[in-house]
Amino acid sequence: MKNSIRKIAAVLSASILAALPMANSFSANATSIAPPHAPFYFGNVDCNYKLDLHDALTVLQWASGPIPSTVTADQRRRADVDGDGNISQADAQAVLEAYTELHVAQLDILGDLNGNNKRDSADVVIVYQYLLGQTETINRIRADVNMDGQITPIDALIINDNLNG
Repeated sequence: MKNSIRKIAAVLSASILAALPMANSFSANATSIAPPHAPFYFGNVDCNYKLDLHDALTVLQWASGPIPSTVTADQRRRADVDGDGNISQADAQAVLEAYTELHVAQLDILGDLNGNNKRDSADVVIVYQYLLGQTETINRIRADVNMDGQITPIDALIINDNLNG
């Protein structure tokens, strides 16, 4: 059981990393999956009015094995995102993509290298320090602003341009 959960967590982590470069390509409708006032929305299987990584992991577990007897009909309906009557890997992927859209793209963390929830000149400095070999540690997801798979001076220029409007 522990190995299964580890495998599921590894697959989920890999899916997140694979989905991050595509976060800005999702449709605007994906953001409407989780309005904070909604009594029901797809993917929110723990019914806490927010779509989170726990929901994605739970749907993936249910799709990968027997669904626990404690799962309610409402939770099953929430987990069946594509509405085909089955909780599948596709449902788990849809929850993960919606989570990524809501929490990566909307929080706009790309370019925020020091984690202060905004892009500023300190972030530009961190990119240049990395490029000059003055630091080996950098958050590659946040640093690759243009999402081309490389950290280059172009990423620093984009962050700087955003600061200057």
